[in-house]
Amino acid sequence: EEGLYEDTLIVYDYLTDTLKMDPNNIIVFGRSIGSSPAIFLASRKSIAGLILVSPLLSIKTVIKDLLGNFISFFVNDRFRNNQLIQSVKCPTLIIHGQSDALIKHYHSNELYNLSKSPCELILPEDMDHNEFDFYQDFSIPLKDFIKRNEIFLNTDTTLIDIPSKY
Repeated sequence: EEGLYEDTLIVYDYLTDTLKMDPNNIIVFGRSIGSSPAIFLASRKSIAGLILVSPLLSIKTVIKDLLGNFISFFVNDRFRNNQLIQSVKCPTLIIHGQSDALIKHYHSNELYNLSKSPCELILPEDMDHNEFDFYQDFSIPLKDFIKRNEIFLNTDTTLIDIPSKY
């Protein structure tokens, strides 16, 4: 866990220090277990926005949901997004399917409630953990989020065009 978090800081420093990328042009994306390094980075560094798809509260909570209290007792709590999300300051978009059987959508509800930053929660009814409509469930909400939060507003080189057919 610590190594993964360290790697996210190294990548961020490379983007901002070496490539001279403006933090206001960085959107961090995390899906499922990848939500943990994304939330960690957003809790430590300045970025334009945070996008989370099917995020988890913590590993222990996922194990508890899948295998029960007894088994979860033997699991060290790792990737505690429920704690990290409270330090995020950038606009955040959370998308989580109501039909997700691997990571229940209540994880996103709780992360949304714990967030102290401007946060949006979208819960598509038919979306599950691995099957979803890329355009309706992800692309449209992402484009709207970027527009509402005026991300990339001061950039001449970014064109956001998400066609309905791909």
